[in-house]
Amino acid sequence: MTTPSATTPTATPASQAPFTPERWRQFWIAWNAQPQQLEGIEQLRQAVIAADPAVLTEAAPWRQTFSSTPPAPAHANPLPVAWEN
Repeated sequence: MTTPSATTPTATPASQAPFTPERWRQFWIAWNAQPQQLEGIEQLRQAVIAADPAVLTEAAPWRQTFSSTPPAPAHANPLPVAWEN
C-alpha cells in the first residue's frame, strides 16, 4: 500500500467538499426556521465568527449587497395605473 505524497491530489468525499453556488442556494431555499435549522445556523454563525469575525458585521460587503435595493425591472408599466390582467 502506498500513501499519497503532498503533491498528489486526493479525492475529497462529497460530504467534505465545499458547497457549490447551486448547492448553497438549494440549501437556503429549504429554510423553514425549524428548531434544528435554527440550531444549525447558530453553529454556522459561531464557525464564521471563529474564522473571521469581520464577515458577520453590518459593514461586510455581502451584507451591503444582500440589503441593497434590487435593480429596477427592465420593463415597467409607463402609465401611473395598476396593471390588470
